[in-house]
Amino acid sequence: MNAIEAFSRHAHTYEDHATVQKRVAHRLLECLPSSAQIREILELGCGTGHFSDLVLQKHPTAHMTLLDPSEAMLEQVRRRPWSSQVNLIQTCAEQYRPEGPQDLIVSSSAAQWFSHPIKDLKRYQQFLRPGGTLAFSVYVEGTLQEWNECVRESCKRHGLAAPAHQGLLSIARWQNWSDLRCFTETHTLLYPDAFQALKAIQRTGAAGSDVQLPAHVMREAIRIYGSRYPEGVPVTYQVFYGKVQK
Repeated sequence: MNAIEAFSRHAHTYEDHATVQKRVAHRLLECLPSSAQIREILELGCGTGHFSDLVLQKHPTAHMTLLDPSEAMLEQVRRRPWSSQVNLIQTCAEQYRPEGPQDLIVSSSAAQWFSHPIKDLKRYQQFLRPGGTLAFSVYVEGTLQEWNECVRESCKRHGLAAPAHQGLLSIARWQNWSDLRCFTETHTLLYPDAFQALKAIQRTGAAGSDVQLPAHVMREAIRIYGSRYPEGVPVTYQVFYGKVQK
């Protein structure tokens, strides 16, 4: 199951479990310019429209175009009262070219799933008006580290190679973007048991895809996850925020 399929499968439950994603959205909102001159806004990977809602509240007179490759996610956006006032396009951000220059291009908790996240985001700088802003948040290496360690340990015990997870870029790779202003945050949520932790991960598509493990290996990984953290099972997200102005 690829990232688009994973998000589509859980689109109807995303809002109920997206605790960190909502925190990140509010933090990214603080980084956006407040200028009344912002008229055209483009969002890459809008998901269910939570961040879109915040942006529209900050810039209520702007025209906004929302992109997402998942029709199931866009269907959730269409349930929002302002959906008829925005332009919804089902497409991958890597393939899209806006029709005109943009004052603000944003992406919250999405670009880590692009084919080439840094290259793909840099491409959008050319679509900014002079003085325009590109601002984004992405998950980086170290996200879901506790669960991934348990999977590796279970595979080792059963004599199997650990599965190849869809790789997240390191902070250092993002910091090589020379004209980017950036900062990082760590968010850790605690759950009463491993099953609740994994449910939250899966229902937000945070893993990007569902790793297929033999049932006995998965059971062992879950057992390790729960026993390793008896006081609360952690799910950690490493978040990188970036902002660049043309």
